[in-house]
Amino acid sequence: MSELKIGLVVEGPTDAVVLQAGLAAFLGTPFIATTLQPQVPAGSPGTGWGGVYRWCRQVASLKSETLSENPILRNLDVIIIQIDADVAGMSYADAGIHEPVLNDLPCEVPCPPASDTVDLLFSVVHGWLSPTIPGDSGVICVPSKCIEAWVAAGLYSQTTPELMDDLECSNAILAYFQNKPARKRLIRSKKGKPKKIRSRYLEISESLTKEWENITKYCP
Repeated sequence: MSELKIGLVVEGPTDAVVLQAGLAAFLGTPFIATTLQPQVPAGSPGTGWGGVYRWCRQVASLKSETLSENPILRNLDVIIIQIDADVAGMSYADAGIHEPVLNDLPCEVPCPPASDTVDLLFSVVHGWLSPTIPGDSGVICVPSKCIEAWVAAGLYSQTTPELMDDLECSNAILAYFQNKPARKRLIRSKKGKPKKIRSRYLEISESLTKEWENITKYCP
């Protein structure tokens, strides 16, 4: 049996690392993951959730019925589109998107429960793909409020249990990682903005795989 071929459409490179750690636990079998977005070289849709939006619109422009029928995606067994739930509190202008769009952002509602906002954002991403639908091969993945909540559950649920309170509704996770000692820091400030350190995410990826059951406990 050949290895599963998985395409990842993510906000940034560190998100791909976390997703692959989860897939290793979830699948329990070898797979080949290819990051479709952000793309290299420059001139592609770009990073951040705006890049995910633009990738979806490019795919939608080909008007395939499902993702697996799209000519550029046919060789993939699974296509995962990830966007963090904090996007629900933003507007399209925040990502430099000024073309005519649906008035579906912001769509954030009170949290908890995290699932209410996640469900709304899930529908928004469906709209980005329209008229294409995910189909059997497509997965829309919405970590709340950001994928670093998964990382926090995997690394700190035993040592910092208070961090787990309403973890999926917390806006403080990125700041928590920024304020860790330098040798443990996953995120640093660069020109006043959070800069995620991919090499550090790679270092903890195996730990995330091992702790996956615990992650799903705190981030259902």
